[in-house]
Amino acid sequence: MNKNKKKLEEFIAYCVAHPEQRFWQALRNWNQLTDPDANYILTAEIDWDKESQSYKNFKDTFYR
Repeated sequence: MNKNKKKLEEFIAYCVAHPEQRFWQALRNWNQLTDPDANYILTAEIDWDKESQSYKNFKDTFYR
């Protein structure tokens, strides 16, 4: 079986078992089952901020 298909089926099963969780919340919690060190799923603007030497506007997807 294709690895992507297997992962998708595992995630769908997790979502069915936890219908009270929002999408990003479920994705984060499911991901922690396979990678306990991954505490967040973040989004950020692609633009590099030269002044702070970092990417701008990190947002935690948990509350989306």
